[in-house]
Amino acid sequence: MQLKSFWFLEKVYTEGIYGVAFKPYWIGVRKINSAWMMPVQNKPSEYIPVTFTKWGRSQPDGCCLYDVTCVVVNHWNERGEWDDQGCYSHVNNAGAVCQKQSL
Repeated sequence: MQLKSFWFLEKVYTEGIYGVAFKPYWIGVRKINSAWMMPVQNKPSEYIPVTFTKWGRSQPDGCCLYDVTCVVVNHWNERGEWDDQGCYSHVNNAGAVCQKQSL
């Protein structure tokens, strides 16, 4: 399972750098009981610890909004870097990264 979580986050990081459109997007990582976790593929209510991170400078900082327990990539022009944000914030019309079962 750790290989899958690393592959997923590596892909998000790579696409953040080389993607066609530079836009912030949510990656599904959440802070649960003081630990950064990501959803298990095909089991969105189950989470596993994050094994790869790409925090931006001075991140995570827990700053500024209510419920700062979610992660957005490419915020404040930091290409491919992570920023913790409030889960209910509207970060520049951010997109979302979703997992789907491979074919």
